[in-house]
Amino acid sequence: MIVIGILFLLHGLMGMYRRSVSEERALNTYQNKPYKGLPIIFGDTVMGVTLGKIITIAEAIKAYRQGDKKDKEGVVVEGIGQTETPLKAPYSGREVLYYHTQVIHEYEVQEDSGDQVTIRQRVLNEEESQIRFTLSDEFKETLTVDLRGAAQNTITTLDQLRKKAPEGIQPLGDTPVITKGYRYIEKIIPHRANLQIAGEIFEQENTLVLAKPTKEVTPFVVKIKNKVTSEKEKQAEPPKSKKEMLEKAEEIYRKDYWNVGVAEVISGVLMIVLHLIFLDIK
Repeated sequence: MIVIGILFLLHGLMGMYRRSVSEERALNTYQNKPYKGLPIIFGDTVMGVTLGKIITIAEAIKAYRQGDKKDKEGVVVEGIGQTETPLKAPYSGREVLYYHTQVIHEYEVQEDSGDQVTIRQRVLNEEESQIRFTLSDEFKETLTVDLRGAAQNTITTLDQLRKKAPEGIQPLGDTPVITKGYRYIEKIIPHRANLQIAGEIFEQENTLVLAKPTKEVTPFVVKIKNKVTSEKEKQAEPPKSKKEMLEKAEEIYRKDYWNVGVAEVISGVLMIVLHLIFLDIK
């Protein structure tokens, strides 16, 4: 037992202070770990959907023209989304390509027992609107985009509990009801936002349109590329170069090695202690 304990101890110490990881293993990390961020050459997961390599709009159009297999599987492009007639968000008043608003009645309900109060929510009003727009990249290539049916990574411009209900809307709910307030929510994709879009190219009335793919398994995702993210999301963003990939992979594996190493060291010490106690008893 003491030999096994010493082996555990040594192996654990080696694992705790291991600092390097092979390029192959680092690549495997980013192909299988669901990081949030921008799709890169190693693939990425955005809102639960794995996306492929970003290509230019010109490359996407060429693939469509040539009947490339990429078109059947969808493409990932990026650029600035804009239109001559942007929508106006109802609450913030900002120029947008898309908005989604809700007014939610938050209230307390006295249960039949008389002792318990339950907080409930009910959507009183909901509105969604989008407009076709042009996506143009740094090479001045363009595509028309139809957002209908896309999973959208939006910016929340309003999430506020107010005392007053919207004009013309009557609050609903069980009685007796104690109203806590009315939550106003607004989410948008701003006009002229830097976007990253995964979808499929179609030709509609002599215009190439990036829209919802015909295959359900093909992702249709719109992501605001320059959206401000939380620290947790920033840490989870994938690397943008091979060097950064290796550094991040080493950081991930270092933590894993440390945790496993500590467990092995503790196991080894326990085995040695138990062996010594057993010898004393004999």
